[in-house]
Amino acid sequence: MIRGPEESVDWREQGSSADRDAASLEIPNPPAQSPAQHLTATAFAQLISGFESDSFALEREPRSSRNTSDRSLSPTEFGTLVHRLCELRESPSQWPTLITRLCSDPQMISEDEIRRITEHTTRGIDALRAIERDLTVEATHDELSVTLRLDSGRVVGDIDHLTVTPNAFYVTDYKTNDLSSQSIEDLADHYWPQLRSYACALYQHDPSREVVLTLVFTAEGEIRQERLDAEEVVALLTQYEKVLQTL
Repeated sequence: MIRGPEESVDWREQGSSADRDAASLEIPNPPAQSPAQHLTATAFAQLISGFESDSFALEREPRSSRNTSDRSLSPTEFGTLVHRLCELRESPSQWPTLITRLCSDPQMISEDEIRRITEHTTRGIDALRAIERDLTVEATHDELSVTLRLDSGRVVGDIDHLTVTPNAFYVTDYKTNDLSSQSIEDLADHYWPQLRSYACALYQHDPSREVVLTLVFTAEGEIRQERLDAEEVVALLTQYEKVLQTL
């Protein structure tokens, strides 16, 4: 059996008026808030260090050995290829093939540039092996994305190589800068805020471990290292919160 709808009825109470005013509710506008800041770790380093980006943003091979023809790799791609080889850690005999394969335009790369890339990569990998040689390694991660979360914003970056031990995080960052016109100490001062933001993000993940930061300058195989305990990281968190609040 199919049952049809019942006859409609007037649901309004006796004495109600069809033209009664609708009830209204005023909702106050929320207080204006500044949008949360989102910075890359590189931009954050430039903000903290106070250096001009033109002086330090590009990582590049030494000028004295750079191919002066138009057919050469850009500084950025040179650094990217070194980073990729350090990450992949294939047999050195495979590096020339990998470089050509990973290059955006294989016709632009010369034998001399391939040689320089392999030299930078060798120094980077040798430095990493020296760092890990006497450690009790629980895990390693390459190109690990991390986020420092603050009330005023976020700082996002990628750790080139993270080594995890029972008591510490070891952050290794490869820098392919030209060292002919910039000192390692000046460059390190510029890059420390970038790595310290990684340290703060790792602390937020696990405050029980200290953090050891290492800059590897692959042009010469030089390293600079900094060790941070929990108290020092907490102080950095307070400082960085204040910095983002000023933006």
